[in-house]
Amino acid sequence: MDNRKYVITAGHVCLDIHVKGNVPGPGQLEVIGPAGFSTGGAVANTGIACAKFGLPTMLMGLIGQDYFGDILQSVLSQSLPENGMLQMAVSPEATTSFSMVLNRPAEDRAFEHHPGANDRFGANDILYEAVDQARIFHFGYPPLMRLMYADNGIALASIFKEVRRRGALTSLDLVKVNPESEAARADWSLILQRVLPSVSLFAPSIGEVLDLVPEFRGLEENNPCYWARIASTFIEWGAGAVLLKLGAMGLYLRTATTFLGLSGDDTWSDREIIGLPFQENVFAGTTGAGDSAIAGFLAAMYYNVDPLFCVRFANAAGSCCIEAADATSGLQSWDQINSRIEAGWANLEPRADLSEWAQIKSGLYVPAP
Repeated sequence: MDNRKYVITAGHVCLDIHVKGNVPGPGQLEVIGPAGFSTGGAVANTGIACAKFGLPTMLMGLIGQDYFGDILQSVLSQSLPENGMLQMAVSPEATTSFSMVLNRPAEDRAFEHHPGANDRFGANDILYEAVDQARIFHFGYPPLMRLMYADNGIALASIFKEVRRRGALTSLDLVKVNPESEAARADWSLILQRVLPSVSLFAPSIGEVLDLVPEFRGLEENNPCYWARIASTFIEWGAGAVLLKLGAMGLYLRTATTFLGLSGDDTWSDREIIGLPFQENVFAGTTGAGDSAIAGFLAAMYYNVDPLFCVRFANAAGSCCIEAADATSGLQSWDQINSRIEAGWANLEPRADLSEWAQIKSGLYVPAP
C-alpha cells in the first residue's frame, strides 16, 4: 500500500454470539435456536465498512489468547475485503470480549456483554509504526474500555496526542452504556476536554452525548437549536469538527473556523450542515448504522469530496446498513451507493421542525436533494 494511505480503526472489538429464543426464568430450561457468530464493536463495524467503501483499512484491537479470540479473528478475516488488514494484539492474560445477543420473538434484542481484553487496552497497544502510514485514525467506544476512561482519560488523550503528532487525521466515537455503570459515572466532560484538542472529527450520537455529558442532560434530542449548542461546545473544547448522529433524523455537522479536513483548504472551515437519511428498501435493524455512517463520512473525506457530499454519503451508508440485520452485510461499495444517490434515492421526511432553525441560521441549512 502507498505511503500514508491507511485508514486505521482502533478501540473496542468483540465477538457477537446470536441466538433466538426466550429468556428462561430461574431453574427453567428454554430451547433456543442455533448460535451464530458475527463481529462487533467499532473496530469491526467501522473498519469493515471502510474497507467495503474501497479504503485500505487496518483493524487494530486487543483480544485474548483463547477460543473466542480464534473465532473472532476467523470471522474478521472472512468479513474483510482484500484491502483490509488485521493487526490484533493478543494478550495471554486477557479473555476475548464477547456479547450474547438474544433475539426474542416479537421483542427487542437483549444483550449480555463481557468487556474482556477491551478493559486492558492501553496506549501501548497502538501500533504507532502503522499510524505513521495512516491518513485517518478512528477510535471507537472508549466508554466500554476501562483504561480509556480511568484517571479522567489520560491514556485516551495520550493516544490521540501521539497520533496527531504523527500526522493522521483523528476521529473519535462514543457508545451508549448502562447509566448505572462505572463508565457512566466517569467525568466525561473532563475526559473530553482533555482529549478533544487532539481530535479532528468527534462523531458521537445525540443520545450518547445527553447521557454522558452533564452539561447537556435535559436537552431535547429533536431540537436543532440544541444540536448547534452541543457541537459548538465540543468545538470550544478543541474538536476540529463535530458530526452528531441523530438516528432517524440524520446527521448534523459543525466545523471550526480553523478546520481544514484532509484537503488542506478552507472548504471545511466554519461549515454547518444538516443531512437527512435515505429511505431504506427494507428495515431489518439498526445494528452498526452509526458506525457505518462514520465510515461513510471518513470514506468521503478520504476521497476529498466536499463536506455536503460527505454528510450525504454518510447518511446513505447508514441507510444501507439498516437494510440488513447485522452491522455490515447490508453495505454496498462506494460506486454502488453513489449510483443509488444519483438515481434519485429519496430522503426520509424530517422528524424535527427545521424551518425555524433554518431561518435563524439563514442559508446554512442544506438538505440532501
